[in-house]
Amino acid sequence: MASREADRETLAVYAARAPEFAARFSRPTRRLVLGSAERIFHRAEKVLELGCGSGVDAAALVDAGYSIVATDGSPQMLAEATRNYPHLQKQSCLA
Repeated sequence: MASREADRETLAVYAARAPEFAARFSRPTRRLVLGSAERIFHRAEKVLELGCGSGVDAAALVDAGYSIVATDGSPQMLAEATRNYPHLQKQSCLA
């Protein structure tokens, strides 16, 4: 299967099931996410999250003082992130 075809199929699944996926992945693994962020990023830096999904991890990082731009290739998943975390700075990331 060609890479672009697989990408389209994956995005179609996320589009069809965005509310379900957002509900399923609505709890951040805060300790893991924040622990990794503290080892990699400085709070003064702007961080780009690729594939933010429900936005839960990006919101946890924002709440901890990080500056995050949350992106997703699925407009439906980005809409879920917007609905759940309106304070996030979001950007659509479509190929």
